[in-house]
Amino acid sequence: MQWTRCSGRPACLTIGDMAGDVGSYFKKLTSKARGKARGGRRRDEQQTTKPRKTSKKRRPRTRNLPPEGVVAVEYSPRIDGDPDPGEVVWTWVPFEEDPEQGKDRPVIVIGRRGPKMVGVPLTTKRSEREAQVAIGTGDWDPAHRQSYARIWRVVDFDGERMRREGAILARSKFDRVVEAVDEYYEVRFPTADKQD
Repeated sequence: MQWTRCSGRPACLTIGDMAGDVGSYFKKLTSKARGKARGGRRRDEQQTTKPRKTSKKRRPRTRNLPPEGVVAVEYSPRIDGDPDPGEVVWTWVPFEEDPEQGKDRPVIVIGRRGPKMVGVPLTTKRSEREAQVAIGTGDWDPAHRQSYARIWRVVDFDGERMRREGAILARSKFDRVVEAVDEYYEVRFPTADKQD
């Protein structure tokens, strides 16, 4: 059975012609493949490529952070209506799943990154499944419940979007949170070259 519907095309193939073309195509493929071993070489061919040397050490990849990527950590709290490092403030924190949505949460301000403030969100729900540091209670929570710094999540926020200041965090608790963040993210501070 042949089908010759061309609908005005200049060259028209029948089903029989296509079957012949497909057959000749497979015939060419199988004739090229005859005598070849796996890997694309004929059995009688010798290997012409040299094996790759694996003894060469690779340079470790380093990531150069731009100046705006570096967090300037400081402790300078002042209850003056502006968020300062060392304070717990309430600000809008985006959800991880959908950054377009979020909610107001208490955040420990740990420093600055360019024009933005950098903070660690707080929660009153203890979880063994995430990295947290207990910081105790404070005026940032109206019910004075135990709070935990969620050190796995560091957020940048605009200081002008702060809703209110909550309280000043004690220096010892601030240092504990910063150390935990450093350890969690494996921060390495540059060391000065020793001179003899």
